[in-house]
Amino acid sequence: MQKTKKSLLLTAGDYDMIHALLKDNTSKRWFNREEAEDLQEELKKATVVSRETIPLDVVMLYSQVTIREEGSKQLRSFTIVPPAKADIAKMKISVFSPMGTALIGYAKGEKVQWRVPAGLKTFRIVEVEHPLN
Repeated sequence: MQKTKKSLLLTAGDYDMIHALLKDNTSKRWFNREEAEDLQEELKKATVVSRETIPLDVVMLYSQVTIREEGSKQLRSFTIVPPAKADIAKMKISVFSPMGTALIGYAKGEKVQWRVPAGLKTFRIVEVEHPLN
């Protein structure tokens, strides 16, 4: 997985939750070692900010994200969630999945890349929505 930009932003709450899950041995059933290493590398690049100051177009936990593959008009939407809440049938994708790791902390308009069965693909973040809470 590669990024095309390096402007990763995370809220303190998201950073703390992801970091705690990575350290918690009982959480390891939700992700493999490679996924954990990818996410740890992303955490090292993160700028941590308060929830009040993070821009509204940045992907956070529980964000609904719409992406489009470069060269395609097809849109895909899903929600980024902690691993225990992932449910592909409900379009809830774990932050530990390659897709979740590629998107967390990046903003609307940015391009990200990750490996899919057909090879390395580039996607653009088209829309980011946050739940009301």
